[in-house]
Amino acid sequence: MKVEKIQEIHLPNLAKLYQELVDKPVNIHNLNRVFRKIEQDANYYLLGILSETGEVLGTIMGIVCYDLVSECQPFLVMENMIVTKEHQGEGLGKLLITAIEKIAKERECIFIQFCSSMFRTTAHSFYNAVGYSDGTVKGYRKYL
Repeated sequence: MKVEKIQEIHLPNLAKLYQELVDKPVNIHNLNRVFRKIEQDANYYLLGILSETGEVLGTIMGIVCYDLVSECQPFLVMENMIVTKEHQGEGLGKLLITAIEKIAKERECIFIQFCSSMFRTTAHSFYNAVGYSDGTVKGYRKYL
């Protein structure tokens, strides 16, 4: 299996995977509308691992952000990473992380940052295992 760019044909399956991530239905109309915007923005990377039948088994999104601090190097925000429960522990998450890190290096990003919900302890163990530290920053979020 390999990491590929998510295409419009994958969106219904992607919606099911995102429902697994957030435990509520995804608005497929809005998903399609926003996907078209993401597809046109060179700073967005929506990647997935597909089965032989085209099912999305895992996904990750990376957004390159410009920065005006210090040497003004960009950074990458990682979001919505998930591997379906049936395929966790098979190395798919590591493939996704490796692919997004490659993009970050190619885009000369200084770091990758992301938030993970406190209850996702299994995911936290995975992130630590692939080199991410949970002790250097504290994340905050405010829903509007």
